[in-house]
Amino acid sequence: MSRLQLPLLTLLLGILTGGLVIFYLLQKSQPTPQNSSSHTLTIEKIHMLGRLELLHYVVRDVATYRWTYSVPFTESRLLLILHGEATICMDFSQIQIAHKDPQTHTLTLILPPPEVCHVKIDPQKSQVYDASFSIVEWWRDGEAHRVREALAQAQDSLRKSISATFPRDLAYAQAKALLTRLLQEAGWTHITFTTAENRPVNPSPS
Repeated sequence: MSRLQLPLLTLLLGILTGGLVIFYLLQKSQPTPQNSSSHTLTIEKIHMLGRLELLHYVVRDVATYRWTYSVPFTESRLLLILHGEATICMDFSQIQIAHKDPQTHTLTLILPPPEVCHVKIDPQKSQVYDASFSIVEWWRDGEAHRVREALAQAQDSLRKSISATFPRDLAYAQAKALLTRLLQEAGWTHITFTTAENRPVNPSPS
């Protein structure tokens, strides 16, 4: 081998060795990629859940309904024993992300307000306890119509009553517990929740 070929071969080996060392150091210095795509997919799946039931009520009540006419002594009255149910839901597709950091597994979500999503008076279980129909109802054969009308009024009144009185803090706490389990399974470790009114969501009372 000539004197010219030996230095050239040595130079080529040095370049190759240096390249391998630089490649190794660069690969070692790169941070471990975070599973951000998995985190994003989890949020998308939560949005796809749509409305979920948080609270369920079985309702039993007694209500009186009256109808009066211009003719004297022509009042109709119904006393009903009502059986029904109501459901409180939250639309998870409306959840907003206030802060997200996949590297530190930190997430803050804004929860939409819970709402009454289902109210029903069961006509099969509800009963007419007492009834007094005027001659107008007898003449028009309107007793069954009055019962249906009273049940419809009862269902409307139940929706308004539940909407005004159901425990919103408990509904928020139920949503928080459900979402926390789902998000922790996906790798989020620091999770906080707020409402649209910027109030923190507290855990359910034990």
